Amino acid sequence: MRWTLILLTLALSGCGYGAAQVRLVEQARKGLGLIEQAQAGRTAMNEQLTAMQRQRLDEAFDADVREQPALSAQWVIEHRQAYAAGLAALTHQAESNRSAEAANQANLKAVDAALARLQTLIETQENWLQQIETQWGGPNHAN
Repeated sequence: MRWTLILLTLALSGCGYGAAQVRLVEQARKGLGLIEQAQAGRTAMNEQLTAMQRQRLDEAFDADVREQPALSAQWVIEHRQAYAAGLAALTHQAESNRSAEAANQANLKAVDAALARLQTLIETQENWLQQIETQWGGPNHAN
């Protein structure tokens, strides 16, 4: 009898609560979608920035070469090494950005999957409580 009262109380009190929880989870998942869109924008912006930095590095190297009246072998070797170091730094930065963005994307997907599981659990609980209410009688159940 005691368990019956507890289950009946849970069934009666959970009617609107579970639906509110599901709506909250749905809003959280929509928020994740907005974050993913913003991240996609940042990714595109980072790619453009990397391309602009590469172009500026190329232009700087070309300007240095044009300003040099006579290109000695030593000058070319030193400037090629500096240019290569600049390219390596740009490449490393771009790879780091991509790695961080991939990690962020994986984290967002994991959070979305957890929210989807939570939503399923809440919906299952709601269905279970409705079945109990139907079986044991609710406020409209005639005894």
